[in-house]
Amino acid sequence: MSRFAEETAARIVRLLSALLEKKLSIVDTASADCSRSVTLTADICVQSDDALAGAPRDLVAEIASLVRFAIDRDARVRGLTELLATLESANLDLLVKNSALSEISARDLLTGLYNR
Repeated sequence: MSRFAEETAARIVRLLSALLEKKLSIVDTASADCSRSVTLTADICVQSDDALAGAPRDLVAEIASLVRFAIDRDARVRGLTELLATLESANLDLLVKNSALSEISARDLLTGLYNR
């Protein structure tokens, strides 16, 4: 997970702790207790000191869902940005080659005079 995502998760957990008046912490998925935690990403979970139930658990789960959605969208945007850069580079190459072909087709190869 990126540093930005980690900082965002920490801010969310800090605000949720204050809102729910429960101590929430970020733990790795492997060490999380299922009854006291909600998966935030594939790598980390939000865990409470005591069991999360009812509305607080639903709230944390919904926020976690939004975080996962944002991370997926961010990854998709990065992929599309890389694809766009590749396409722009290929387009520039095609423009250069088209210009060269245009010059070649406008002149007679034998005499070097313009065809038209």
